[in-house]
Amino acid sequence: MRASIIYLAIALFCICSPDGYSQDSSNEGLPDKKFHFGFIYPVTSDGWASRQYCYNFSFSMIESQVGGVHGFALAPLTNIFHGPSNGCVISGVGTYAKDSFKGVEVGPLFNINRGDMNGVAFSGVFNSVKGSMKGLQFGVVNQAQSLSGVQFGVLNICDSVSGGVPIGLINIVKNGYLKFEFLFEETLNNTVNMKLGTPQFYTIFAGGVHYASAKAYVASGMGFGRIVHDSARSSASLDLLCYSIYSHMDEDQLNLLNQLRLTFTTRLSDGLKLVWGPSVNVMYSKNKEGKDLDLATEMVPYHLWRKQGDNWDLKMWPGVVAGIRF
Repeated sequence: MRASIIYLAIALFCICSPDGYSQDSSNEGLPDKKFHFGFIYPVTSDGWASRQYCYNFSFSMIESQVGGVHGFALAPLTNIFHGPSNGCVISGVGTYAKDSFKGVEVGPLFNINRGDMNGVAFSGVFNSVKGSMKGLQFGVVNQAQSLSGVQFGVLNICDSVSGGVPIGLINIVKNGYLKFEFLFEETLNNTVNMKLGTPQFYTIFAGGVHYASAKAYVASGMGFGRIVHDSARSSASLDLLCYSIYSHMDEDQLNLLNQLRLTFTTRLSDGLKLVWGPSVNVMYSKNKEGKDLDLATEMVPYHLWRKQGDNWDLKMWPGVVAGIRF
């Protein structure tokens, strides 16, 4: 634990260290060198001057700070580039590029680019591009100013998307797709959906209520979808959702409603649309031995296909949804 804290402190010191150590602050037109070897900056083969060169190969025992790389760089802690670079970079903790980068970055904790990036960034935690990102970001959290490629993670953030798509549980696009829906259907009497992301791929956060035999069943779920057709007066969406349905009176029962729906919209006014379309529903219920599957009986009005076991029930049926989107 103590060693990890020391390594992280060194990484932060190296990233935040002033540029005044280098005599060349522009980092433009840096002379090339074949090889760079170091322990920790400035204990390197070129000492303080390592920030003034662009290397074909860079290897450091702890961390590396160079003007740039046009080839391959490896460091157990961090690789820091003060000028434009391209190639393959592997860091034990993370990569920090102060200028543009083209190629592949691998950093278990972070890959941070202050300029544009064209390539692939793999991180176990965080990827960030302050400029334009063209390629792939793969991490838990991905951030870019503009995206022309793919972000794949849990949380994706970007200001604008052009020719690309963020794919994750939460996709926040400043100039992206954000819609709300109030729907009615045969299974869940009332549902509220929030769609967040881009027209090409959005995440759906959903909630609903079903009333049956003086009981109120509450549903919460999420899913994914995309716009498959869009025009000035109409559009079509394909959504896939999974709801977990529960009641305080049925704590021992598992109920999962899976829904595939194709919805169409008709423009009513600026910002308001009528939503309607068919759905395919699959309901899976499981209870403890000896208890009835009340919800599977009460909530599903009809079915076209059914399979049962001693304490589980599986039904499939077609349905219809209708409501408004704004």
